[in-house]
Amino acid sequence: MAQVHSSKHSLFDTMLEIITGHPINGLLFFLMLCGVFLSLVSVGVGLLLSLFIRWFRIPALWILIFGLVLVVSAWVIDGISVRVLHRLNDGVFTGLLHANLQPLQHIYVWLSAIPYGILFSALFSALLQHKSGLQNEIKRVARGKHNLTQRFICQKRLQRGFHHISQSAYDTGTIIGIDRVAGQPVMLTDSAANLHTLVVGTTGSGKTTGLGNIIESAIQRKLPLFYVDGKGDRNLAERVAQYSKQQGRPFYLFSMVGDSVKYNPLASGGFTSKKDRIVELRHWSEDHYRKLAESYLQTVFKVLEHCQIQVDLFSLAHHLEDTTLYQLTHNAKDPSLNDLIKTLKAKRPSIESLIAEIETIAQSEIGNLFDCSSGSVLTLRQALEEKAIVYFCLQPLAFPAYAETLGKLIINDLKALIATQLSQEVPEKIITIFDEFSVFAGTQIMHLINQGRGAGVHAVLSTQSLSDVIEKGSDALLGQILNNTNNYLIQRQNNPDDAETLANIIGTKEDFVITSQVMTQQTSSPTGSIRLTREFIIHPDEIKRLSLGQAIFVNKQPFKVQHIQLRKGVI
Repeated sequence: MAQVHSSKHSLFDTMLEIITGHPINGLLFFLMLCGVFLSLVSVGVGLLLSLFIRWFRIPALWILIFGLVLVVSAWVIDGISVRVLHRLNDGVFTGLLHANLQPLQHIYVWLSAIPYGILFSALFSALLQHKSGLQNEIKRVARGKHNLTQRFICQKRLQRGFHHISQSAYDTGTIIGIDRVAGQPVMLTDSAANLHTLVVGTTGSGKTTGLGNIIESAIQRKLPLFYVDGKGDRNLAERVAQYSKQQGRPFYLFSMVGDSVKYNPLASGGFTSKKDRIVELRHWSEDHYRKLAESYLQTVFKVLEHCQIQVDLFSLAHHLEDTTLYQLTHNAKDPSLNDLIKTLKAKRPSIESLIAEIETIAQSEIGNLFDCSSGSVLTLRQALEEKAIVYFCLQPLAFPAYAETLGKLIINDLKALIATQLSQEVPEKIITIFDEFSVFAGTQIMHLINQGRGAGVHAVLSTQSLSDVIEKGSDALLGQILNNTNNYLIQRQNNPDDAETLANIIGTKEDFVITSQVMTQQTSSPTGSIRLTREFIIHPDEIKRLSLGQAIFVNKQPFKVQHIQLRKGVI
């Protein structure tokens, strides 16, 4: 017994002698204990990560890779191998027992236990995920939750993300909001915007907020903007005007109600181009009547140009009669013009309705807005040269028929303007926004989109629902719009069919569906099955539940789907 007691006392004395024998020995022993402590802490942290792995969303494979990187890095830096580690660990214990301090200088052996602890935590994570993950999945499906719930960042973090965004304008695009999962800014880049954008959101979903960021960016970056408002929001027009003035940008407001500049949609182009802008206002059931109308109008424009008469919608309506044109050319002494006018009389009966429509607009309450003989006159060519902000405020409630016709006329004028851009080697960026475009939806807007990409046009089409487009146009028109837009800003939809159509546009993904059977008296244990199926990336119900300011942003090139909170800007 004495020997045993002596042996224990000898070991204690040896340990005490090692620690107190030299100052460096105590330091080394302290570092060794720290290494052991840190190793235990690392294992503890690993266990905590394992327990809360689903909450932290950290795959076990990531932890495993991180631990391996640390181990390999330690080996490379210290130039050691597994065999050396084995000998060093033996040497450490031998040194403790026999007061041999030489191996203690390899204290990194103990510190290297930290990455080993991380490796163990990865193993624990994988085991826990495999064991509880399937059980939780079965419970979730049994409760009727067939789709994975998206975890979003907290409101405080979302606000911090907005706090760092002082403006929507960036050199390469527009900040439209914050990713509700990652907390990072979401940008509509210029390269993506050149592939055109569709904005869909019911009343009260915050659609104007999203468009406001694009307007703000255009004003700040000094890009020409043409905004055609099919709902006639004078309040929005005033906010845009005020911000444009603050930024020193030229601003033009054409409004069917209230103060307005005058507008000449026939100011640019030759007589053939002007003829096209008027002919395309109508849908022609027979090509024969269309050709008669084209010939008639082209003759009128040619005569007016030859006589150096300023052409606007008001003067056109005044010179549509052949007798008026004869009076105009009486002093011209050009027989060829008289021969052209003679042909009009036979063609007029076939295009009475078109002539009546032009004359009705000129003689209406808003007819004075197209009499450009005096006052401030808006032309799109001048606005483009000035890089101005142009706001067309239509009023479909007060003038439903005129709003549709005028919307189409503006689009035709934009098409003529954009055609001149095609000849430029590097066309200027032009932002065009058509809000509530279903009011004036037609083939004209598709021609503008198709031709506009190469001319630098960034077209944004905005509507409350896809059903509005179908009602005003057709399924074919909606199909063309969907095929020619590559960005989608989707906000709340109340119509189930529209929500499902948009979900189908976003697409599907492969997913596992787990079914389970609840245990009853006839069955001794619950049963279930697992099968691979395709699920919506964004379920239609999720689109129907979006709150004010929330949206799904889809970029088809490259394909990316983001849940975002729209930025609320100055407009």
